[in-house]
Amino acid sequence: MELTINIEVKGRKIGTLGWLESVLADGNFVIKDTKSGVPGMFFHQNHLENGQEAKESEGNIFICRAFTDDEHRQGYEVYSFNSINYILIYAQSTDYIYGFTRYPLTPAANKKLENMLYAALLKYKEWFESN
Repeated sequence: MELTINIEVKGRKIGTLGWLESVLADGNFVIKDTKSGVPGMFFHQNHLENGQEAKESEGNIFICRAFTDDEHRQGYEVYSFNSINYILIYAQSTDYIYGFTRYPLTPAANKKLENMLYAALLKYKEWFESN
C-alpha cells in the first residue's frame, strides 16, 4: 500500500519551532520590579500578536523570580539553589499552570522553549545572588 500525503502547512504556524524562533528574535529578556517587591525576569515582546509595536508596559511575559516560603507558588515550577527558592513558568499555560504561551507547541518547539526558560532562570539566579 502506498500512502501519499499533501503537506499544506506554509509559513511559521503558531506553536512550531519556526514560530517560536521568530517570537524570541522579536524580544528581549529584562529584569524589573514585580508587585511582590522582588525583581523578576520577563520576556518583553517588541510587537504584540496583532503586529502593533508593544509599549514598555505591554508584551511582558513573566519568566521567573525568587520567592519566600509564605508566598503562593502553585502553578509554577519550583527550584532551590543555595537555600534560595525560585519560581519559573512552564512552556505552555493550562487552566492550572502559568506558561510562556497558551498555544499548543510541537515537541521540538516545546523542548527548545523549556531549555531556554531554564537557561533564563540560571542567568536570573546568577544576577540575583550577586546583587
